Amino acid sequence: KFRSIYIDSIEKRIKEFNQKKNKTYTDYEEKLNQYNGIQAEIDGISDKVNMGAVELDLTKIKAFLSKFCRDWKNAYIRQLLLITRDKSREIGGELNRYQEMLNKKVEGIADLQEVVTVIEEIRKKEGTIEEQIKPYCLFSALVRQQFSESDIEKYKFASTSTKEEFDKQWKEILLKAGQSRDDFKNNQLEYKRKLYEDARNLSDLVKTLKEDYDKDGPTHQKGRVEDAIFKLGAFRGRVSALNAKWDAIKKGEIIFNTSKNEYPDLKEIDGELSVLGTLYDLYSAVRATKEDWKEILFMEIILCKSILKYSEVSRRWVVFFPNGAILGSIARKERL
Repeated sequence: KFRSIYIDSIEKRIKEFNQKKNKTYTDYEEKLNQYNGIQAEIDGISDKVNMGAVELDLTKIKAFLSKFCRDWKNAYIRQLLLITRDKSREIGGELNRYQEMLNKKVEGIADLQEVVTVIEEIRKKEGTIEEQIKPYCLFSALVRQQFSESDIEKYKFASTSTKEEFDKQWKEILLKAGQSRDDFKNNQLEYKRKLYEDARNLSDLVKTLKEDYDKDGPTHQKGRVEDAIFKLGAFRGRVSALNAKWDAIKKGEIIFNTSKNEYPDLKEIDGELSVLGTLYDLYSAVRATKEDWKEILFMEIILCKSILKYSEVSRRWVVFFPNGAILGSIARKERL
């Protein structure tokens, strides 16, 4: 009747259990109740049994079975504890991210876009947050039901959040999101003014870039290729910085639903630098390969001019260069 708890493999059954997809609170509860039932059956066995004139003491056998039953139950409790901690960290991490984003100081259009995005996320989350917290609460209650106070302290489970703590944090997030939404509406004109100002400044920067590129870009470089490659890298850095500013402006245009600014010169230079970068990378690779081949050919010429002699004394094949230097030797004649 109790054969499975000391013959079967805990590791194997736990692995099979963990492979089951979309496990719920009831999956863990059924397993724990199963071993609670087995333990109840073990406890129900009399310590002593009379068989005719013989009295059998079953105390040690019961203790032996109880130990195996506890091992099985604790194995599933550990899995329950792991998933409960994971769910706690998942919910807590998401709520902490919301708070961090809402507390972020808006210093530019990019920051504003992040705040607006997180406010929209929170609005959508209002209808589903309870569905996310409820499973965790069920798992948490089951852990506290199965664990003793000493176990809760031992595994530091008390450090996980309660439903009340999550609810309190969520209310604070909703309040902060409402304040941020009001601030955004009140300062909308100022944000728009900053967007237009950034767009004008970018136009000036692109104009300067175009002038510098036409006058002294990598395609106008005369002399060493290395100098052209250096200038290519410098212009790539400037274009990358301007593209980052353009990306921020695009985000602002989406937020305020304004007309889009275009910078054709920036696009053209970016495309040309991309092509030049590919060509110069290919050139550098070919030049490096050419140098490698020079070394290989040089070694072949030396070997062709060398003399291979067999020494009867050492019974080795020896390679002699014209200048008398020895490249190496072959230990066995048959290897030649």
